[in-house]
Amino acid sequence: MEKAPVQTFQGKEYHLYPGEKYFSRGKNKLHRVVWEYYNGAIPKGFQVHHKDHNPYNNDISNLELLTEEEHIRKHTMEIKQSETRIIMRSTINLNPLNPKRHTEDAINLQKKNLKKVGFLGGVVWNETTGNLIDGHRRVYAMDAIMKYDGTKETDYEVKVEVVNFDEKTEKEQMTYMAVGDTKADLDLIARYIGDVDYMDLGLDNSTIDELLSISGISQQSEEVEEIPDLMSDVIADAEEAVEQYKEEAAEVSTPFGGSAVAPRPAMTQAEKTAHVKEVKKQQSEMAMNRQKDEESYIVLSFSNHEAYSNFCDLTNIPEGEKFIKGESILELLQ
Repeated sequence: MEKAPVQTFQGKEYHLYPGEKYFSRGKNKLHRVVWEYYNGAIPKGFQVHHKDHNPYNNDISNLELLTEEEHIRKHTMEIKQSETRIIMRSTINLNPLNPKRHTEDAINLQKKNLKKVGFLGGVVWNETTGNLIDGHRRVYAMDAIMKYDGTKETDYEVKVEVVNFDEKTEKEQMTYMAVGDTKADLDLIARYIGDVDYMDLGLDNSTIDELLSISGISQQSEEVEEIPDLMSDVIADAEEAVEQYKEEAAEVSTPFGGSAVAPRPAMTQAEKTAHVKEVKKQQSEMAMNRQKDEESYIVLSFSNHEAYSNFCDLTNIPEGEKFIKGESILELLQ
């Protein structure tokens, strides 16, 4: 068994035991013993701090006495912070292992939000690998707005939080940020849901229904056109059907034969509610289909560059190309 590191002071040995931060002898910490030897007893509420933040440097010149509050502040300042930097989009790799799956609808909502309030940052980029750790949806939306296609002509600047992680830490942090999102307090949101455009918040229909129920807002009175414009084609058809139903004249038989024109009765509240539900059902089905389309991809990796190069030769794909259409591979296999 490996012997614990030792420091000697006034002829006594102090050991650094496994899992411990400070050298000690029994219950006595070496840095406190050194301070008291030169300065006397440590007053209540005070702590001995290592000036260079190295707990192994127990020379008296490296020690100072601080209150508990001062000591906490000193160590809080040790927490590393990311560097905010503006880089070019072309230096960012969309992480192929990103656990978050962003639908076209979600990206369109993000585009709408960016146009409304601007780019607020929060994109985390690993300089070591060039991969994104968090912020993929914002980059997808920015790509669409800027019409980025990977060329120099469409390149643009992105504000990022820069970190330098190895691959293991990158995967851990990416996963933590993907699955560690705190569940929203719906009761709290319901207090102000009527003050905001809740259809633009990226909430699913069931969550919106729950929020409106909690807040006491009647969703039955909502007009069809308040459904997000992400499904503009569905909404257009629905609005046309509603107007036709309200305004179109219907032919009815008369006692003398022939026909007369009489207006159709107005839609009842129940009919309006049923119609809105039907449109939402269509909206949900289209969103699910789009999500399936969004997830229709495969990530290929090779054990070495030679295998990668051979694959490119067989498929006529230029080396360096990161994204290809699967249909082109299907044509080669047929």
